[in-house]
Amino acid sequence: MADEEEVAGQHAQARHGWRAREIGALLGDALADDPGFSHVLPDATARHTTLRAVYTFTARDAHRSGRVLTTQDGSGLAGVALWRPPGSAPVSVRRWLRSTPDAARVLWHARRRTPALLRLAAQIGEAVPVDAWYLQALGVRADAQRRGHGRRLVQPLLDEADAHGTPCCLETFHLSNVPYYEALGFVAPAGPMPLFPGGPAVVRMSRPPRP
Repeated sequence: MADEEEVAGQHAQARHGWRAREIGALLGDALADDPGFSHVLPDATARHTTLRAVYTFTARDAHRSGRVLTTQDGSGLAGVALWRPPGSAPVSVRRWLRSTPDAARVLWHARRRTPALLRLAAQIGEAVPVDAWYLQALGVRADAQRRGHGRRLVQPLLDEADAHGTPCCLETFHLSNVPYYEALGFVAPAGPMPLFPGGPAVVRMSRPPRP
């Protein structure tokens, strides 16, 4: 089973301040080859450092108003899933400003690519249904992949959503990920579509609650 590192309202932020950076590093590394991020951050070095900052901010935000699930192995942190509850996406300006130091690091690393990065985030966030749990990020350390970490990070929230009759959703820019999520009950009615004119193709997937 995954460990629930942080649940909104149940843990002190200071206790997990260091953990957010560790989580941000793992997700930034795991998602560095994502076609969506590659499109808006074409320089590999800038993309790597920017995504670490992005996911440090995202992990702290998920701590305050969502769920952070982790798995461990003999080498330490193996995988992370960031889940957003219904109605909490996209990130509001107020939540962004509340994390000013993290937001400043994102802007510093992205620099002139900041408008493109913000556009990507806005286009993704605007399409998240308000009534669904949203899998915002899922990443597993490179040397820990194909060992079941991904399912252990996803299944607990799917079970909870089923118990409450709540749908789940996600998006992926990797077409190769679609069969994996389909095996977990997600469907992609529309197939891959450009996120915006000239932008990367994204597959939006949803999962109705199971009885």
